[in-house]
Amino acid sequence: MLYALWLTYLMAGIHGTVRSSDRGLPVRGAMVQLDGVQVGVTDSLGRYRLGNLTAGGHEFRFVSAGFESQRVGVTLVDGSDLALDISLTVHPVLLPPIETVAQRVPLPDSATSASVIEPGLSHFGAGWQGDRPAAANDLNTLLASAAGVTTRGDNTGTLSIRGGRGSENRTLLDGIPLSSASHFAGASSAINPDAIARVDLHSGIASARFDGALAGVVELRSADLKSASPHFSANASVSDIRSLIQVRVGQGSVMLGGRTSFRNLLTDGSGLGTTNGYQDALAIGRLPLGPGALRVVAFESGNRMHWESSADGLDAAGGDASQPLPTGALANAASWRSGALGATWSGSPHIGEEWRFTGWWNGSSAAIQTGSLDGPIALSSGISELGLSTDYRRQLGLGSLLVGAEITQPKSWYRQHAAGGEDQPAGFVITGRPLLGSLFGEWSWHALPALDLRLGLRGNSDFSGHTSLAPRAVIAVRPDARTTISAGFGRTHQAVQSLLNEENLASTVVSPNLPAATAANVPIARADQYALTLSRELGHGTTLSADGYLRRWYGVVTPAAASSGFFSDTPPAFGEGEARGVNLSLEAARGPLALRATVGLASATQQIAGGSYQIGSARPWLFSGAATWHPDHRTAVQLAWSSGGGQPVTPMLPGLEWRPFSSATGVGEMEGVASTVAGPVNGLRLPTRLRLDAGIRHLWSFGATASRGITTSLRLENLLNRSDPAGVVALANGGLQLLGGTPRGVVLELGWIH
Repeated sequence: MLYALWLTYLMAGIHGTVRSSDRGLPVRGAMVQLDGVQVGVTDSLGRYRLGNLTAGGHEFRFVSAGFESQRVGVTLVDGSDLALDISLTVHPVLLPPIETVAQRVPLPDSATSASVIEPGLSHFGAGWQGDRPAAANDLNTLLASAAGVTTRGDNTGTLSIRGGRGSENRTLLDGIPLSSASHFAGASSAINPDAIARVDLHSGIASARFDGALAGVVELRSADLKSASPHFSANASVSDIRSLIQVRVGQGSVMLGGRTSFRNLLTDGSGLGTTNGYQDALAIGRLPLGPGALRVVAFESGNRMHWESSADGLDAAGGDASQPLPTGALANAASWRSGALGATWSGSPHIGEEWRFTGWWNGSSAAIQTGSLDGPIALSSGISELGLSTDYRRQLGLGSLLVGAEITQPKSWYRQHAAGGEDQPAGFVITGRPLLGSLFGEWSWHALPALDLRLGLRGNSDFSGHTSLAPRAVIAVRPDARTTISAGFGRTHQAVQSLLNEENLASTVVSPNLPAATAANVPIARADQYALTLSRELGHGTTLSADGYLRRWYGVVTPAAASSGFFSDTPPAFGEGEARGVNLSLEAARGPLALRATVGLASATQQIAGGSYQIGSARPWLFSGAATWHPDHRTAVQLAWSSGGGQPVTPMLPGLEWRPFSSATGVGEMEGVASTVAGPVNGLRLPTRLRLDAGIRHLWSFGATASRGITTSLRLENLLNRSDPAGVVALANGGLQLLGGTPRGVVLELGWIH
């Protein structure tokens, strides 16, 4: 019924696809201008859509770096819906990217500079925040909507990409790696969403310049200041308040953003976040420098949590789960911080070439003390990393060559000790300080109209005897102008792993990164992935795609096999595993209505000496999507749904209670002992989930200004009030008690954009 409504609902508008004239590839990120004003950009498939246009004559202009701009005059009549496909002519020479405001040169767009279609690439372009009223505009919830990405229950704090763990993802902000860029309890990403203009998720066969993550790479591009006047935004919800300001400084610009929780997520009584809370800050500077531009990024995030050592039966349906800890137990507490400071210069000293230089420091640290059935224990862990990288891209006829190098030195520490301070006797210590170097090269060729090829190779060394090669290969075939078939193989390595037990419910709530760099007793993990993607444009703004993958990994730390707690208190075990899946996605746009739906089937298994278990973040099946209606460019109305079942879960011992954070009340609560029961890991399956959310967002603009004013967002969460549990407690009477699940709620958010 929803599809029929989309198909028959026609209003005055225009839509189409922008392609390159020589190879027929979709042009991502092309600017669409209406009567001299930019009104949108093309998505990852080169599509655009404009609705609710006035009747009469209009001039459309399509602009993209490396192509000649094209102007088209169009006359619209009331009720019309015009399909207009555009073919952009490639410049005879590659010109350096130019931005006319203050002569600033933007960073190269990795999504658009790739010479072939990348299997597993999900692209979210400019304006993505205003198109998510039902799921808010948090970065983690955005990534969780991509095909092949799953979460544990409603919690988006830890994202599993194609069967990987959350610690197997890497986040880059303007080229600078970030560590532990999430807040606890799935509250939100630690990166201010208003600062981000573009998001690229590389979950498949990415370029050879990416490594260091087994599962996926998240590339974030900060927003540019579009005018000479300052830009300011502020938003308040029931859990936090955030703000962002951008100002022009000479020929450059500075962005400053911050956020803090004013209502604690795990109740401390004050409501001010004095005991439990989070905060984050972001600063980005941009400055033209020589034939390019320099970007400087500074990031900081902090979290603090306390919870009672015994449960008091929060969930009446499960009976009284009160279980005091053994004598000598202490209150649970956790705190962790992360930060990064780095700079990237990129530019084109000569026609047809691009240079990029990046240097950074990033780090994170965590301190945890908790009760257990064996008594109180404590942990301190962290990492500090220095890194340098450079790459050079050269246009060679109908292809391009990319070469580069990277060197990093992570210093990690992990110290489990008796409660009472770090000076107490240590029970388990692991440290590492390797020097890691990489050389990589990649050749892209697109001489044939129906064929693209990309071959890459990355060599890694720890300068102490370990060397490895990571080949990458992708081929894309286009039998016709509307069909693309791509296949590839890629190998990745990860030298810094995490000792967090992600199969324990407490790790879902707390979720700090507990890193361990490669050392004598920690190997460098490896993953091999095979991917196959088929995409077909069905016409009328509709695209159907199928994406299949097979991932195998080796030498991966498996805390769940060595510890029942949410971090390892004994030397970890290492094993191998396999994930496979297929996703069928439909994207459609017709006038003011857009539809997105994904059906996925997946499995993921971890093997260790003597056994194996299903990975808890994997859902055997999933059906999700959203229908969005834009009655005008200031308003978005959305209905989003998510359904899945059979998610594996490890039962917890009696004495744990958790109610996840609710954005309707700004409150969550955890109490008790965070220990798993003895027995097989993930030996139970959670029931089928079904969740519906609805939302509306509107910009109340000032006068004729269409981009400034007050924003209001109303969200109805979990309309069916069906809890999506994240865990199970095995009660003393033999029954089971489900934990987690966001209740039905109404959320109103207010914002100001100037």
